[in-house]
Amino acid sequence: SGNVIDPKKLRWYEILNAYKCAVMDLGQAMRVAEGHTNHQENVMTWLGSAGSVFINQICNMIREEI
Repeated sequence: SGNVIDPKKLRWYEILNAYKCAVMDLGQAMRVAEGHTNHQENVMTWLGSAGSVFINQICNMIREEI
């Protein structure tokens, strides 16, 4: 297409996407686990507890930019 990719903008969207994924995963995992409406409650509980890994990844991505 001939469009020039701005690396700083691309990195910003990578960090935004990581944040969005972490929020969606954590929010849904805890909601499903608390609601007892899904046969995969144990898996969803584990996914919720893995949230620290997601948040740590986002922090590392931001630290690389500072």
